[in-house]
Amino acid sequence: MIKPLKSKTFLVAIAAIPSLTFAQNYDVKKGKVSIDKNIIATYDGKGGLLRFFDLTVSTPAQKPLISIKEKWCEFKNPLRKDAVRWAEITFLDNPEKKMNFHFPYNNRPLERDLVGYLFKDSTPSLIQGEALNVQAVEEFIKKNNFDFIDDSLYVRKFEKENKDRIMEPLERDKKQPLNLKVDSKGSEIILGNMQYTTVYNIFQDNVLVGQVEKKLTGSKAPMEYPGK
Repeated sequence: MIKPLKSKTFLVAIAAIPSLTFAQNYDVKKGKVSIDKNIIATYDGKGGLLRFFDLTVSTPAQKPLISIKEKWCEFKNPLRKDAVRWAEITFLDNPEKKMNFHFPYNNRPLERDLVGYLFKDSTPSLIQGEALNVQAVEEFIKKNNFDFIDDSLYVRKFEKENKDRIMEPLERDKKQPLNLKVDSKGSEIILGNMQYTTVYNIFQDNVLVGQVEKKLTGSKAPMEYPGK
């Protein structure tokens, strides 16, 4: 016969499990992922503004469960369908599961931002106790896996088929100075995040030879495009 005290303890233990399984609000900062101030995971690694990230997400007891390796960064390639930044994510259970994750924004993420992509508010936690939440991992992969290989094959095929046209030299006087002119179609203002992007077309001898992009954020962002 089970004593009432043990029965209550058992029920409380079961009731506590969903707090790590179902949708939660996460706090990701300073190497820790928390729910209601309770640490459910830790993260550490290398990377920064000028270096690709190589991060490991572990349990509170430091058992490695998820590897995040940034693999690619390419801005404004008109041939790419939608890839700018992506990372290879490996779930370190048995057997290992790998996926490619396409960053949803063009701006450079901080370490906590990158980990935060895996722990988004109102989504089930990928880590449950000292193990991966298998169901949540499968759903995350199904929803977010990006076929970068297919995208790259598309680019290579296009470049091969159009090599002569793409590589055709631009006739111009290379002794003339380079001039920058604002491309208003490519420039944008995002007021909510106080982001301002200016795209400049590069001309030499009145021939378009390239483009450069300038980004400003916060209080440095003006409220209208130059020259308007």
